[in-house]
Amino acid sequence: MDLTNRLNLETSFAVPAEKAADFLGTPDEPVQPSEVTDFHEPSGPMTRANTIRKRSDSHTEIAPLRDRDDLLERFTHPYVLEAVREAESAREAAEEEANVFRQSHEAAKVKQAEREVQQRREEIEQILERVRNGDTLDAAQLSTLIDRPVEKDAEKLTIRVTGREVTAETPELLGNMHGDRIGSSALWSAEDARKMYEALPVRILRRTASQIEPKPREAALGEHVESVGVEKVLEASDYFDRSEDSGETAHPDGPPQRDPRRHTRPQFSTTAAA
Repeated sequence: MDLTNRLNLETSFAVPAEKAADFLGTPDEPVQPSEVTDFHEPSGPMTRANTIRKRSDSHTEIAPLRDRDDLLERFTHPYVLEAVREAESAREAAEEEANVFRQSHEAAKVKQAEREVQQRREEIEQILERVRNGDTLDAAQLSTLIDRPVEKDAEKLTIRVTGREVTAETPELLGNMHGDRIGSSALWSAEDARKMYEALPVRILRRTASQIEPKPREAALGEHVESVGVEKVLEASDYFDRSEDSGETAHPDGPPQRDPRRHTRPQFSTTAAA
C-alpha cells in the first residue's frame, strides 16, 4: 500500500521523515526531512500522519466535527460559561446560608453574578454583530471571541483546527479608532474572525476527547474525536447544551426553563475576502 492510500484509509501511522519529505516535495519545491520531523525513534526522525495530511492534497481529510452545523447552536462561549459557573456557585452559597443576616448579602451576590452573565453574553453578541456586519475586529475583540490571546502587533495567526494561516488587515499597525481615542492594534477581517470563531467549539471538543481517552501519539486530533465518539464527547463537555429539545431543560421543581447557556447559532452574512 502506497502512502497516498494510507492517508485515505488508515487512521494513524508514522513514516520516516525522509520518506514523508519525498512524498510532499516536488522538483521545484523540495521538502527537507527536518521540516516535517515530529519525533525521533532509534531508527531516525519520524513524521506523523497528521503532519502529512496537513501538507498533502492526496487524501480525504477526516474531520467529523467540522461539518456539524449544530455545534455553534449548542455551544456556550467560554467567556460566558465562566460567569455562568460563578452565578451557579453564588446561588448554591445563597441556598446553603442559614444566617438570616447574611442571606441578603448572598442574595445581592447572586444578582451581581447574574448581571455579569448577561453583560458577558451581550459583549460576545456585540462582537458577533460586528462580524455579521463585515466590520473588522481589533486584537482585544478577536482575543475575546476566539478565547485565545492575540497580541496587538500580531500579523499572522494560525487557525488551529484547519492549519490555515490568516493575516491581519493592518499588519503595519496603522492604528484604529476606539470611540474618542486612537488604538494601536492591528485589525482582523470579519471573514477570518468568523472562521476562527467557528473553529473554537471544535478545539474544545478535541481537548475534551483527549481528556476522556488519551490520544495515540500518531493519531490526528479529528480521528481521535471520531474514535472516542462525537456524541460521547459532546455529552462530556460543559460547553455544549446536552438537551435535544428547543432549548428547554427539565427542572425537578417546576415547569421546563430556558437553559441560560443556550445561544442561537450566529447567522453570518460577511463577504470579506479571506
